[in-house]
Amino acid sequence: MTNFKMYLGKGIKISFGSDCGVPFLKQGDNALELVMFVELGMSPMAAIVAATKTAAEAIGYGDKVGTIEEGKFADIIMVDGNPLDDISILSEVEKIKMVMKDGNVVITR
Repeated sequence: MTNFKMYLGKGIKISFGSDCGVPFLKQGDNALELVMFVELGMSPMAAIVAATKTAAEAIGYGDKVGTIEEGKFADIIMVDGNPLDDISILSEVEKIKMVMKDGNVVITR
């Protein structure tokens, strides 16, 4: 956690990841990483960017995913609430109202 704060303070890009589990973050609970990023000092918007744009760039897919732009896959969720006010909304399944995958709505609640 100390390194995270140091890198954040130096303006180094930090990316969201899901390649392995750690004791405090089980596989499948990836959205809780957003909460952890914010608790460690990142703004909610910066945490969302780390999980989308920066993560896509880190794996060489920035031209296909990571931002909402023409020509990119439209993988989007709609939640009940504003994650900029409370980032934990993104980790609460019951708050997810719509899921769009590649431009097609696959879940609505």
